[in-house]
Amino acid sequence: MCGKRVSASSGDALILPKDDENTKDVLHRRPTFGTRHALVTWAFLGFAVMYILRVNMTITLVAMTTNSSGMNLNLPNSSDCIYASTAESSNRNYTAEFDWSNTVQGFVLSAFYYGYFASQIPASFLVRCFGGRTVLGISLMICSALSLLTPEAARFSVWALICVRALQGCSQGLVFPSMQLLLSKWAPSAERSQMVAFTYSGCQAGTVVGILVAGILCSTNSLGWPSVFYIFGGAGILWALGWLLFAHETPAHHPRITDSERYFIESTVGRHPYQELQTPWRAILTSPALYAIMGAHFANDWGCFALMTCLPKFMKEVLNFDINENGILSSLPYLVMWIVNFVAGPLADHLRKPNRLSTAVVRKLMVSVGLFGPAVALLVTTYLPGCQRTLTVSLLTLAMGFSGFTIAGHSVNHLDIAPAFAAVLFALTNTVGTISGLIGPALVGVLTEKHETRSQWNIFFIVSGSIYSIGGLIFVLLARGELQDWAKMKDLEASVSVLPSEYGSIQKG
Repeated sequence: MCGKRVSASSGDALILPKDDENTKDVLHRRPTFGTRHALVTWAFLGFAVMYILRVNMTITLVAMTTNSSGMNLNLPNSSDCIYASTAESSNRNYTAEFDWSNTVQGFVLSAFYYGYFASQIPASFLVRCFGGRTVLGISLMICSALSLLTPEAARFSVWALICVRALQGCSQGLVFPSMQLLLSKWAPSAERSQMVAFTYSGCQAGTVVGILVAGILCSTNSLGWPSVFYIFGGAGILWALGWLLFAHETPAHHPRITDSERYFIESTVGRHPYQELQTPWRAILTSPALYAIMGAHFANDWGCFALMTCLPKFMKEVLNFDINENGILSSLPYLVMWIVNFVAGPLADHLRKPNRLSTAVVRKLMVSVGLFGPAVALLVTTYLPGCQRTLTVSLLTLAMGFSGFTIAGHSVNHLDIAPAFAAVLFALTNTVGTISGLIGPALVGVLTEKHETRSQWNIFFIVSGSIYSIGGLIFVLLARGELQDWAKMKDLEASVSVLPSEYGSIQKG
């Protein structure tokens, strides 16, 4: 038993106007900035904190380790930045405490994703039992508390650090399924892409802030790398307390929502008690639409997880940027990706308006730009002559910028095809996507254990470009944009009234 269920249909019943003119009048009175916007703003900040806690290890590890025991036999050739080889040592304002090989560092970076992988499927059950709001808030509070323990764990032993990072991954694994469930109850059809894009753009914002600020803190003698975990861990606990106090599970639960806004939301998402539905596992697992999202999810996560985790290492060991430059340049691709997120959501919803493009076509278009674009940029990177630091950073930035379009593609497609089971679908696709976080850092560790050269990293970029291309192709061939037959429910459909066309009624295709 789950204990007390959180019903999406609890709360006082809302009497909806029957005629079209009264419907328009109610909708015109809804606030410009409503409770749904407040929810996604809180969520945006939460996802920013979550990614800060995720990525801070990628830059602090550069400051924590010397790697003198790694037998890092860089053999200079025409593609290596040998002219800048003293940049790090000449600008270093910190003392490295640990002497870990590249392989060990790869395990440290991968540890988070082992925990993240293990918690995806359990997350889908937990959020349906206890609600997305509660699970999301508690999981980020636990992750933040673990951040405070990270410096002492590292000083105790590398295996203690690996365990703490795995537990952090486990707690963060509950966050996305929780938010998918909340969005299925709060995001009107006409605003779905925008709300999803804005919420999840917090990931890129957190990556930018996390890498940039971590670089500054690590290079400051008076603070040092431990301050990264203390400052952001404390910030995460404060956010979680605010979320648990002010966020609400459904529009019906919110004490300050207006009738007009509640009607606008419930007119397209319904008021069905999703927690009480039986999951159609056979239909889900045999649906081509699920595997389309899985393919795109894995490819995009490979770029986000593998490149995000390993980019600071590439900046240091191959391009020879110092810790301050590393933080700034490693955050640049995610700053561009964040900006693209803000464009992609509204653009997708604009294209989906009546008499324009179908939902399926829009999702495929966004994923095509978001996956084929980075594939081309990464493959071009491998053909650059000599060091070409500026052009290399520009292409990596362009690759991550293109991938920002997927936020309005596969990331929201779960809500298109099965809103009632969005948390379950996301748990399944995110489980597959997380495998990239397990493989990527380990692959880099193996490739660069003895030869930290540009040619070895080019192998990684070729693999990454190929994965992007395959994932994009799978989505284009198999993706769907309409509500799937196995996700339709008569009582849910009966609770959804059709809005006037200018307000974005439920669309098919």
